[in-house]
Amino acid sequence: MLGHLQTLLSSIATNPEQCIGELPLLTTAERDRIVREWNDTETDFSQELCIHQLFEAQVELTPEAVAVVFEDRQLTYRELNWRANQLARHLQQLGVKPGVLVAVYLERSLETVVAVMGILKAGGAYVPLEPSFPKARIQLLLSSLAIDCLVTQTSLLPNLDEIQSQLPALQHLICLDAEKRDIGRGAQPCAPTKDTKKIFDRQIWLRADLDRLPTDNLPLSASSDDVAYVIFTSGSTGTPKGVVVRHQPVINLIQWVNKTFAVNSSDRVLFVTSLCFDLSVYDIFGLLAAGGSIRVVPNRDVQDPEALLRILRDEPITFWDSAPPALQQLATFFPKIEWGDRHPQLRLVFMSGDWIPVKLPDTLKATFPGVKVISLGGATEATVWSNSYPIQTVEPHWVSIPYGKPIQNARYHILDSYLNPCPVGVAGELHIGGKCLASGYLNQPELTAQRFIPDPFSDDPTARLYKTGDLARYLPDGNIEFLGRIDHQVKIRGFRIELGEIETVLAQHPQVRETVILVREDEPGNKRLVAYVVGHQPAPATSELRRFLQERLPEYMVPAAFVAIAEIPLTPNGKVDRRALPIPDRDRPDLEKAFAAPSNAVELQLTQIWSEVLGIQSIGVSDNFFELGGHSLLAVQLFTQIESKFGIKLPLATLFQAPTIEQLANILGQPQQLVSWSSLVAIQPHGDRSPLFCIHALGGNVLGYQKLVRHLGSEQPVYGLQARGLDGKQNPHTKVEDMAADYIQEMRTVQPNSPYLLCGFSSGGTVAFEMARQLQAQGEEVALLAMFDTYSPRLFIHNPSLFRTIYTYLHTLCRLPLPEKQTYFLQKLDWIHSLLTGKQSSKYDLWNNYALSENANPYDMVLIEALKQATMVDYVPQSYSGRVALFTSKEVLRWCYSTPDRGWNSFVEPGVEIHEIPGTHLGLLDEPNVQVLASKLKNCLEQAQVGDRTLSLVGNSCVMELSIG
Repeated sequence: MLGHLQTLLSSIATNPEQCIGELPLLTTAERDRIVREWNDTETDFSQELCIHQLFEAQVELTPEAVAVVFEDRQLTYRELNWRANQLARHLQQLGVKPGVLVAVYLERSLETVVAVMGILKAGGAYVPLEPSFPKARIQLLLSSLAIDCLVTQTSLLPNLDEIQSQLPALQHLICLDAEKRDIGRGAQPCAPTKDTKKIFDRQIWLRADLDRLPTDNLPLSASSDDVAYVIFTSGSTGTPKGVVVRHQPVINLIQWVNKTFAVNSSDRVLFVTSLCFDLSVYDIFGLLAAGGSIRVVPNRDVQDPEALLRILRDEPITFWDSAPPALQQLATFFPKIEWGDRHPQLRLVFMSGDWIPVKLPDTLKATFPGVKVISLGGATEATVWSNSYPIQTVEPHWVSIPYGKPIQNARYHILDSYLNPCPVGVAGELHIGGKCLASGYLNQPELTAQRFIPDPFSDDPTARLYKTGDLARYLPDGNIEFLGRIDHQVKIRGFRIELGEIETVLAQHPQVRETVILVREDEPGNKRLVAYVVGHQPAPATSELRRFLQERLPEYMVPAAFVAIAEIPLTPNGKVDRRALPIPDRDRPDLEKAFAAPSNAVELQLTQIWSEVLGIQSIGVSDNFFELGGHSLLAVQLFTQIESKFGIKLPLATLFQAPTIEQLANILGQPQQLVSWSSLVAIQPHGDRSPLFCIHALGGNVLGYQKLVRHLGSEQPVYGLQARGLDGKQNPHTKVEDMAADYIQEMRTVQPNSPYLLCGFSSGGTVAFEMARQLQAQGEEVALLAMFDTYSPRLFIHNPSLFRTIYTYLHTLCRLPLPEKQTYFLQKLDWIHSLLTGKQSSKYDLWNNYALSENANPYDMVLIEALKQATMVDYVPQSYSGRVALFTSKEVLRWCYSTPDRGWNSFVEPGVEIHEIPGTHLGLLDEPNVQVLASKLKNCLEQAQVGDRTLSLVGNSCVMELSIG
């Protein structure tokens, strides 16, 4: 049943116009559009050719044109062809033929291009090895492949010297850069030098051995079905996996790029990528097939942005191709270059392999007028690129650049876990098919079978789909939106988080140049988000960055730590090197207030507790809990430890009064203040306006109003009314009528006379309603009754069926805006899975989850059960003669019947006025939805306080739903 249910939910269509009553499966027309129409990419190409044949054809056309440039050296097409032919003949003499692998262990140079072209001409396949790789990795790769022949340079021979004893199969070393020294007769190995004496048992061939060989083209010895190269990528198990690519898909790629973007003999690419990064495949063979040229950047300059910019300024570079982080790093140096009267000729920028910062395309176009910026994607397993998106205009609402559409002869499918096509807008795993696919993984048949699966949409029984591991969804126009790696989707404190979303928002801060977000677990069991930030000068303070994110993201998505770094470390492939990012220290972050040390024993003990809970070593007694990265769940841990240490139970709302160690120690040091505990909490007591009183929801606490109060401004006084019993001493109220009477008495200690301003979230709205009714019966005026997301108790369903649950979730899914659909869908799928598998063992687990979400004390289940019984079961609302404006979320709660008025029209004369807030029930008081709520609430407060009219604002109170949120 669970599998059937997951299949059903995975196929949910997300278009709002779709009728809930119908089974939400793809129609025949929708399926045909997604599977067939959007994959109608079949195009003729030269399937029978090998890669080097495209180059040889260009040699015949432009033999004297420049093919490769490196520092003060260059090779024409004729010269490159000659040298490649000589190497090819030599390799054939050493036994290289189709199916034989030859390692390339070279730094960037002219010889790099000669090596790969010569290997292909010999009929073999090249295996690139990055010189910067650790020797252990080089040894692992060479020994696992049993390679006989390796092309290298003399400066790298000492590296091989250290591992040669573990490589018995490696017999031939060809040094392409070596000058003629003591050469024996014929094709004999050279005499040993100081650097090579320990590996004299290997055959070391110099360039001089090749110079005497014929330079004309060799007879074709390979076919388009033979292997062209093997590029290794990282494996999830830690073992590299070699992707085997034939000539044919590379020919498809080259001909598509050159035709689509009119690549021609006037183009020159700045070759900055490693040979181990598959972008190099097009940079070399694609440009040479078009008659263009390659400007090879030395290893010493590839990490120097200013050196690269000088090349772009001074030389005729028309083409840039790299991963986005490398180009983003380059863009930060644009203002430092004096362009003078020089006009950069850059016309094409290709970016692939990682997230593209949304602002980067516009930055490039401002610096290089007329440049075309292209987003490309795919996988090494799908031959470099298999989809593209020309970035013409960056829309203001974008959080990421669209992934695009498949290129010629490639097919893209977004599928659920049962290989069903996902409807437009629904996230699934991206699968790639077509003639772009690699053959699989070298010597790993099980992994190949696991990742290259039979294509269920093809009539060809040999057709395969590659499971990319990418999370994506279709946009309505057929473009694909990349949502991140499935294995990069993380879960923190029960919330699913896409790290790319946080990076995008943080990058919008004006003082942030670049940023990378990671989940770290440096201490077992303590997962936390860490933001690595490259900032402009002056560097932004941690408190400022935290405040910036808190205004734009939910609390659970705000990093616990911010680490300032000089630059983002990159791998040789130009991607972010996440392993090189430093472990955050536990030092106190950069705050606005100076550090203040503990002055007594209580402060010292609290400092130790805060340090353990927050993971920070140095905490000052005047530091604010929330500015140190504290949030509601950490507040629960904090107060639990305080209760254990001091034997005093404090409500979480104490943090409003005492957010610092100094203030908290003062409260703990005066036990007499704790005896006179009351429900009234001064959340923000300053300002000249009439105070707003906020009533707690099911958790009993009022800490959840923190963000709302911040957005209301410093001129609006706000008080909270928390539940009796939070101190662990008093008995909780069991009737809403008693709560209301008690809270009215507490409220009058601050404001003796009307008019009153009341509000309440969820079940707190029910209590606020009863307070307003009692005040009205006493002859008092209620100028504003604000109840957020509150259902009438008569609409509650105490035992909803599974069918009812699924139906309600589908109804909500169609009402939510597209960006929120995915998160909501995954959350509810998780909950249904837990329900069916019995992982939520009791109703107390549900209420515990609700308590955490609502900032309540999760250990006081007696209080929560009492509040639930009082507000959801026993309370019967009486008539209230006032105007009610109902603020509702787009979410429909499975524990309630859904009506537009949430069931309040029966009790309110002349009825309710309905206002809808974006987002879900739990998200109403969280960013960014709370900003909309605060804006509308401020208008109501202003109207109420000038006496224009009396408003009653009711929201939606099915608190039981929060237990599964």
